[in-house]
Amino acid sequence: MYTAVIVFMALVAAMCVFSVTVIVIDLKRSKKPADPDSATTATQSAQTVAATASVASAAAVAAVEDEQAVVFSAQKMTHTEKYAQLDDESKAWYNAVATHAAAVPQIKRVKNDKCEEFRLFGKRIVRLSIKKGVVHCEYCIVNVEFNRYVVNGKLAVKHTATIIKLVSEREVVAAENAVEIAVAIVRRERNEKHQRDLERRREARRQRTASSDN
Repeated sequence: MYTAVIVFMALVAAMCVFSVTVIVIDLKRSKKPADPDSATTATQSAQTVAATASVASAAAVAAVEDEQAVVFSAQKMTHTEKYAQLDDESKAWYNAVATHAAAVPQIKRVKNDKCEEFRLFGKRIVRLSIKKGVVHCEYCIVNVEFNRYVVNGKLAVKHTATIIKLVSEREVVAAENAVEIAVAIVRRERNEKHQRDLERRREARRQRTASSDN
């Protein structure tokens, strides 16, 4: 769209240059004796060209204003604004999941212009976003055994998100249950990491003791 406006402005500029050239030629001709009819015709031609250039310039300005209006209207709404436009039922579903997640001990609630997120020990439990008037609940739920394998092997693996769209009460119940599952996974992983850290410290103490005995 910007390219079309630039091309249109270039055409307008060319027409303006053409109109100025015609006027200069008419001025030069006016210095020579000429019959009244030819002078009148030249004047009318110059006026016509000038009027056309003026109309084209006005059209170009209007096109630029329309372009700016399109850019302005394309600005994205914030998460809060999207929430305000939800119907009462969707708001109730959103609030039910958010309240359920907020009740988890030690959970942190973070909100920005794109979404609202609940995190436990730095791990996402659920992210609430709104797309096309539908509430999306996004989770990072992984298989515990597979995740243990990835961690122990230090593998570069990226997990895809699980998304539940709140379109009925059934999905709301599923979204709340998914919060419980995600919390259980995070707590289990945290406990396993704690045990691994304890074992590393015990092993380090054993090695220090063995070195001092020798």
